[in-house]
Amino acid sequence: MSTQINKSENGLFTNDPMSQWVKEFPKQLQDSLTFPILGSPARKKYANAVICGMGGSAIGGDLLIDGLGGRITLPILVNRGPMLPIWVNEDTLVVASSYSGDTVESVVACEVALARKATVVVLTSGGRIGDIAEKNNLFRLIVPGGLAPRAALGYMFCGLWRLLFDAGVAPDPNPEIGGSNKILCNFETDNSSSVNDSGFSIEEIAKSLGNKIPWIWAPRRLASVARRWANQFSENSKVPAHWSIIPEAFHNEIIGLCDNPKPFENIQTIVFRDPNEEGPIERAVELLKNTGHRPIVIRRNGEEICSLLQLIALGDRISLALANQNGVPATPIPAILKLKS
Repeated sequence: MSTQINKSENGLFTNDPMSQWVKEFPKQLQDSLTFPILGSPARKKYANAVICGMGGSAIGGDLLIDGLGGRITLPILVNRGPMLPIWVNEDTLVVASSYSGDTVESVVACEVALARKATVVVLTSGGRIGDIAEKNNLFRLIVPGGLAPRAALGYMFCGLWRLLFDAGVAPDPNPEIGGSNKILCNFETDNSSSVNDSGFSIEEIAKSLGNKIPWIWAPRRLASVARRWANQFSENSKVPAHWSIIPEAFHNEIIGLCDNPKPFENIQTIVFRDPNEEGPIERAVELLKNTGHRPIVIRRNGEEICSLLQLIALGDRISLALANQNGVPATPIPAILKLKS
């Protein structure tokens, strides 16, 4: 982003676009249901599927896999990087997901998939991948450009779902996205304490994080949410963050958190609770408390896709509150731009 972001007298970044983009998350989901899908139809019998993407363009795939679970009718994985699994071939459905269309890893993966005769479908706002899709008349959904990729999650999540539905491997997104949208719009008007076991507001959660490292534990079905929260803390709030999966964390890193004779005071634990995995998580929360930690506990309300989207929206808003608290603009990502250059 090249926009000059200025700090106002009260210390807030009034013209930082990330705040508005976060508010538009429900609208992105709804709008994505209406975008035309172009190119040759992608329906055939597939053996497996791969979603190729990086960063904000990949997280939509993680979220969709966690949300739909067994309702995706074939083995599917999110591939981060230019190299594709050796088994990708003419029986594989490959989704090239790149918001900018110029992500090097995704461009290379797209070209490799085409060379292996896989069926490639494309989700992008344009760029090099958009050009490849147009040249080869690939099945494609083009979303609006101009956002930071991490701010386009509504487009990339719902757009991906539509492509998988039209390819015949996922259920129709219209009923569930339509039903979720009203709930998400109402969610944006409250302080979101309804999914926070401590009852803290967003600002109070940000205050408890302070300059600490957010250390997030989540059950497998909330892995995509934990990853998104950590990414948003890093990019929006400019603080390093760590995430890991339960129960794997109970076999290793719990030692570093709970058995160190001098607990790290610069770590703030965040624990996600899933309705189906209460027992072990409750015991872990107690163990954290008994060893000097003050975990923030966030729960998933229900089984529906909407409950995941609520947690995504909550994490985005906390990351913005933390950015304001730390006196940093949320949108710029200078270190990433330097690496890309």
